[in-house]
Amino acid sequence: PEGLAVSLSLVAKGTSAWEAALWSIFSSLPQVIVAIPAFLFVEKVVTVVSIGLGFAAGAMLFVTFNELLREALDDLRSKTVVACLATAAGLLMMSVQ
Repeated sequence: PEGLAVSLSLVAKGTSAWEAALWSIFSSLPQVIVAIPAFLFVEKVVTVVSIGLGFAAGAMLFVTFNELLREALDDLRSKTVVACLATAAGLLMMSVQ
């Protein structure tokens, strides 16, 4: 996705398709270079990674319930929101069992 974004913005400004493709590849090189050190680092601090992922999940839940649900209640009929919440609760219960 990042390479596509780079290419599309360059082509829109008049760069040739080949040159845009080369810049997309060049912009992805840091991912390849840092992949092995990142893997070795994450392997050493697994507990910190799990805490970070838990924090990220909590942040996503907060945004979902604080922002999106409030906006849905304002824009939709209450029966529609209740039906969506009931479906989500049912799926959650099935996934926990």
